[in-house]
Amino acid sequence: MWGAYAAAVVFGLIAVLGSYWLWKNEIKRVLGLQIAAMAVFSVIFVTMLLPAVEQYFSSQQFAKEFQAKYDGNSPVYVVKFLRPGLAFYADFYGTEIESNWGDAPLLAEVVEKEKKENRKAYFIIQQMQYKKLSAEHQQELQVLVKVADSMVLLKE
Repeated sequence: MWGAYAAAVVFGLIAVLGSYWLWKNEIKRVLGLQIAAMAVFSVIFVTMLLPAVEQYFSSQQFAKEFQAKYDGNSPVYVVKFLRPGLAFYADFYGTEIESNWGDAPLLAEVVEKEKKENRKAYFIIQQMQYKKLSAEHQQELQVLVKVADSMVLLKE
């Protein structure tokens, strides 16, 4: 939150001082202001703004939460979008589901298959895939971890 205010102050200074110095025809000062403001904004962006949205762009915390909940034996099904982050941070690959191409099965099909085989399985999906499931399938799955829009579900 403070990062947004700090960025607004920097942009306000650029607008006010830059306009004034342009009106006075002091181009070197405007150039110096732009360079200094760009450096200050870069620091604000990296230290204040990026950490606030990190959970939406990084899988690191999500992978740690998964590792803490996983039993080490049960099959794990992962949607294509989350698979690279899980592989990098947790060194775990799982079986791909919900791909737009290829022969990857759909989430509902896998849940149904695991239900018929009556075995424990983990599903790593995004919230939009969870919402697409029928109410019956949603009741069969227990939410273990939810970080941003990524979820770890357990089918007992």
